Amino acid sequence: MNFIPTKDILKKNLNQRGLIKAAKGGLVCSKWDAVVEKVFKNKLKDQTKAVSYKDGELKIAVVNPSVGQELQLRQAEVLKVLNNELDGVQVDWVKIVN
Repeated sequence: MNFIPTKDILKKNLNQRGLIKAAKGGLVCSKWDAVVEKVFKNKLKDQTKAVSYKDGELKIAVVNPSVGQELQLRQAEVLKVLNNELDGVQVDWVKIVN
């Protein structure tokens, strides 16, 4: 008798229902606050919020344009820290929304 590991069954079912993308988006967004703390040392705490993640693009809401500029200036560093926090998910771009 052949047994199929539960993880394989779960992965297949999640994939069929499109839930893996949602789970990845949730994972990426959940790491945002830790990344802000590491990169900006709480300077931007409570001034940004991860809104969504789709196809390598992370949308970040900011309280004002100057916070958005700060994020854009340090985007390479933010992406490096964020991608190091993630396991198997890649963020290629941060889009700033007001």
